[in-house]
Formats: sequence, structure tokens, C-alpha cells
Amino acid sequence: MKPFKQLVNEAAIEDFMSKVASCRTMEGLGELEKYYAKRAKEVDVAHSDDISMRDALSGRKEELKAEFEANKEEKF
Repeated sequence: MKPFKQLVNEAAIEDFMSKVASCRTMEGLGELEKYYAKRAKEVDVAHSDDISMRDALSGRKEELKAEFEANKEEKF
């Protein structure tokens, strides 16, 4: 059985990843990046979890840029 602290940590990570995936704007994503940078300094985050969360932020940023470019091209 997993320790309670580990279960809470995993739930928080899943919740954050869900927020990143559902983010609709670059501004919102920027706010999540700021939040993560602050919280990563305050809590003990496993190195692999840190990599996964930073990768999710970066990947979502690329997706939003691609969506913005596609919408921009459609308007012309």
C-alpha cells in the first residue's frame, strides 16, 4: 500500500497535468507555468515528475501555437 503522502502527491500531479491539458490560452498557460515554478521550489517534487510537468507545459505551448497559426491561416 502506498503511503498517504505519496497518494496526495500523485493526485496533485494528475490534477496539475489535467489543468495543463485543458488550458485554452497562452495567458492561462503562462499563469500555470508561474504557479508551477513557485510550487516546485516549495514542495519536494520527484525529478521524473518535474520533467513530466515541464514537458506537459512545453508541449501544450506548442499545441496552442499551432492552433493559433491554423486559425490565423483560416481567416485569410
